[in-house]
Amino acid sequence: DKIVHTGDTDTAIRFSGADTITAETGGSERARIDSSGRLLIGTTTEGASGADQLTVASSSHGGITVRSGSSSNGNLMFSDGTSGAAEYAGYIQYEHDNNRLNIGSNGSTRVNIESAGTVKVNQNLSVTGIATVGSAVTISESGIEASGIGITVANINGGKIGGRRNIIINGAME
Repeated sequence: DKIVHTGDTDTAIRFSGADTITAETGGSERARIDSSGRLLIGTTTEGASGADQLTVASSSHGGITVRSGSSSNGNLMFSDGTSGAAEYAGYIQYEHDNNRLNIGSNGSTRVNIESAGTVKVNQNLSVTGIATVGSAVTISESGIEASGIGITVANINGGKIGGRRNIIINGAME
């Protein structure tokens, strides 16, 4: 049930079961293509349903490395078609030439993480809960809190702030 390298009997290609091929090194199975066409690396058990065509497993730290040139991009694309923007409807892209991580949806970049750690959102930002901006400003449902800094507001709802409107001097509102 196996093809063995001459002089290296613990390295083999095996036909371990019905419609299954495995690769062994050092006497241990390292990769398997099962009867459903799934590629399993470091395991004989497929991953979660809906994401099991490629399963990589390790008993310690594990992962997948995408290596590309120092002035090129490394990409993980999510596609629902075979041409145009459908081939990259969603994506995670790392630009090595400027050390930026891009996250895309609907064929366009939506979030950038710059090399200095700055996060840029390319469309409207919606935050549920509490958002902390830097170390001194917190935005939540109850308002904006700032410690040790001033907040400058240029306009509210498109109108400039200015003048002396609705100033309460005393209880009689004079």
